[in-house]
Amino acid sequence: MIKRSVIFTNAPLLKGFRCRDLFQLVPISYFPNAPKSAYMTHFPAFLEYKVDNVDVDLVCEQELRDKGISDDVLRQMRNFPIEIRTRKEILYLMSSLTNFHFFEYNTISGNWGIQCPTKKIEELDENELVLLNNQTSSFYFNSYLYEGLKDDLVISEFTQCHEYYEAIDQPKEYFTIHPNIESNSQIKIPCYLDCVLDKYYSLEKGKRKSVLQCLGLLSEGIRVV
Repeated sequence: MIKRSVIFTNAPLLKGFRCRDLFQLVPISYFPNAPKSAYMTHFPAFLEYKVDNVDVDLVCEQELRDKGISDDVLRQMRNFPIEIRTRKEILYLMSSLTNFHFFEYNTISGNWGIQCPTKKIEELDENELVLLNNQTSSFYFNSYLYEGLKDDLVISEFTQCHEYYEAIDQPKEYFTIHPNIESNSQIKIPCYLDCVLDKYYSLEKGKRKSVLQCLGLLSEGIRVV
């Protein structure tokens, strides 16, 4: 089963990146309705990933049945935990093995703010400036939504990207001469990434879990502002 989710990076993803038939990063530009802004510091992208079907009963499954939850809904709910774990695993790997941070929003927390224009302020006309300057703050949750997103998340196979990243950077130069700084105009993929990912996914379950715990600590230690 192939799933698709919105994730974010701290630099634009301008080309696709695919790890065998396990997961793929797809640029947001492939989706014409997806909103963009000249002031983005969190750059949206789509993560497509393979999830194994599971048939494990939920802890509260009988209680949910008693409340009238259908078998179809329960079947989808059984997949939620493994989908979340799979996404987290991929984001931890990409954040730990590259100079860039890959993450999801935590929608539990919210903030006060106003809507930022999609264009630069100096490009706004008089009417747009009036609208910007007369906004009233609202409380909002971190989320990425647009009309048609629900349909865009439905997928049966990996997207065929127009271009895929060519990993040409040398490891030493990648982490010392060209680190992730604000001047980077796009994400760059290190040359060793495919090899390291292959080695990780070939580990036996126990060792892989231990490695992932370390990668999670490293990834979660990166502050997203």
